[in-house]
Amino acid sequence: MQGAANQRPKPRAQCTAPGPEENQKLTQMLQEPPDAPPAGVLKPIAAKVLMKVFYAARLARFDLLRAAANLSRFVTKWTSDHDRRLMKLMQYIKSTLDYRQVGWIGDDITHLNLHLYADANFGGTCGKSTTGVHLCIEGPNTLFPIEGSSNGQTAVAHSTPESEIMAAWTDMRKSGFPALVFWGYIKTAGKALKKLRKQGTDSGSPVSPQSGSSSFNCS
Repeated sequence: MQGAANQRPKPRAQCTAPGPEENQKLTQMLQEPPDAPPAGVLKPIAAKVLMKVFYAARLARFDLLRAAANLSRFVTKWTSDHDRRLMKLMQYIKSTLDYRQVGWIGDDITHLNLHLYADANFGGTCGKSTTGVHLCIEGPNTLFPIEGSSNGQTAVAHSTPESEIMAAWTDMRKSGFPALVFWGYIKTAGKALKKLRKQGTDSGSPVSPQSGSSSFNCS
């Protein structure tokens, strides 16, 4: 122990400033532009293919929205890496042709309501998060999908709660509020039509939807 205490600490290595040759090499490396990735072979048809995928995704395949929306951001700067991503997407579509989006209605309109689900990841392309939305009609025996979307946020979120709050607000503004207005009209019309049919049944003369459509006002 006494011998170890008498040992002197080893001198630390001193950092020397780079010489003129090192500075010249560093400056040359910084001035040289980075090697651009090779252009993708599928670039001429990428937009056409993605738009067709989008059409099916918006109507009946919400599981394709995220992949198609992410690839559509790179249509103008398409590389060989995006060729591989698009190939994987098309292979997934080919292997899931039997997938079907199913919705069912088993309740009266008075028991149905709109349900909006919003979600977001943290970070992503260029540090910006992605917002996801799912709008559907739900009831005790009802689940019917109405809308689904996947959009990139316009600003960089600093935390997961911030990206989630932005997703909730965006979905309410773009999907929730317009759907609530339209849903109010539908429920008002449904209640009035049900009342007219009940009155027609009680009086012995059934009321058709065409004859009763002018008896209520949705404005």
